[in-house]
Amino acid sequence: MNDDHPSVRSIGVEGTCKILSLFWEVIPLEKSYAFLKRIVKKMAFDANSVGVRVSCFKGLTYLSDNHLAHPSLKSTLFLWFFFWPKTWLTFSLELLPSLKPLIHDSAQIVRLAFINLLLRIKSLRTIQFIDIVPLEDILLRLSLEPQAN
Repeated sequence: MNDDHPSVRSIGVEGTCKILSLFWEVIPLEKSYAFLKRIVKKMAFDANSVGVRVSCFKGLTYLSDNHLAHPSLKSTLFLWFFFWPKTWLTFSLELLPSLKPLIHDSAQIVRLAFINLLLRIKSLRTIQFIDIVPLEDILLRLSLEPQAN
């Protein structure tokens, strides 16, 4: 996912999400969170490539197929790590809600991929799509979207 070529980054994002979806229970949570954080915080906002941004949404859609990953995709994760001696480090990590600005992405294909992810999440019981993008933003985007013939 660090490659200079956008197609390699795109394939890397989708492949990572597919692997996380298939092997969620055997990959350590710290590693899964690190991958998800990189995908959501950096790759989804890749200004150089529309394809990478679309791949992030496709990959997260794959990941939403695994019910064990749902708690990680919810609004806010609170992660506790134990450090020696008897010190706990706590931090929160917002994953899907941090994608909210991309509902207004300049590329229509990115907006469509985001809507497809929201539609997938709408069918889940564990995550509410309005926790990711408020209804007001969705309605605003619909009003700004060009009319289809």
